[in-house]
Amino acid sequence: MQPIIHFRLRGLYQYWLAIKKNRHLPSKDDLNLHRISSHLPSVYLIEWNPVSAVFIWRLTGTRLCKLWGRELSKTPVLDLWEPEQYEKINNTLHGVRTAFHPFCIRLHGVCGEPYKLGLEMLALPLLDAVNTRVLIFGALVPFKTPFWLDEYPLQRLHAWEIIAPDGRYNHQCLPTIPFPSALNYTNRNVDKLF
Repeated sequence: MQPIIHFRLRGLYQYWLAIKKNRHLPSKDDLNLHRISSHLPSVYLIEWNPVSAVFIWRLTGTRLCKLWGRELSKTPVLDLWEPEQYEKINNTLHGVRTAFHPFCIRLHGVCGEPYKLGLEMLALPLLDAVNTRVLIFGALVPFKTPFWLDEYPLQRLHAWEIIAPDGRYNHQCLPTIPFPSALNYTNRNVDKLF
């Protein structure tokens, strides 16, 4: 199985590896926004708020806000997930922040009956500008942008698989919503699945 399906996320992951070099993680100062300008509408920064003990969207690109039909910045990340998955997603985000483990999450976006949207999320560790805190940098992209999205924005997310981009960790999320098999995805047939 291909660890990262969406070509935009593969490109962003390769860029992160290039700026990371042989360190555990790159710094926010290493980011060159001109080099990733095509990714910016889908990019986010997540920070851990130790006072409220929650992950907060620090910055969200315009395409992300359009998926939900509202501004996401400064709101809790877990508010977008189904409650039964809070612990799994929270632990995954903590793994990125504390152990510097990047992850790719394949998920459903539930938009109201009968609409669902296939998405992929990349979460990468990144030092803040003063090198004192670890942020989570990444992107969230739909496999397709359906015609109905303006009328039925995303309501919540449901992860169905969490993997490391290098393929060393693979976790099927439970409980699951019936979803096409992740096996044998290719760039040519991924559109047929969503």
